[in-house]
Amino acid sequence: MAKHPKLITTAINVGGAFIAFNQGITKAIGPAMAGDAFGAGRMFVFGETGLDVENGQVQVQQTTISAVSKLAAVVWVKTAKYFAKRFRF
Repeated sequence: MAKHPKLITTAINVGGAFIAFNQGITKAIGPAMAGDAFGAGRMFVFGETGLDVENGQVQVQQTTISAVSKLAAVVWVKTAKYFAKRFRF
């Protein structure tokens, strides 16, 4: 990380954010493309928490997928930063 440490760290963190929030992003793209801002927000919340805002029910499978995505993002960021520091990209 000697040449451009800030750029590399930022790239690693952005990658981790995409991994962490992939469920919410993919669920919100459809309504957002259709111009439904409120629908995009509801679907993002559903994708990240598993909470259906319409009826108040929690989808356990969606919550589990979201939690695993967050864990995968943490593992990605820690591993990528270790290798970036170790090999000095």
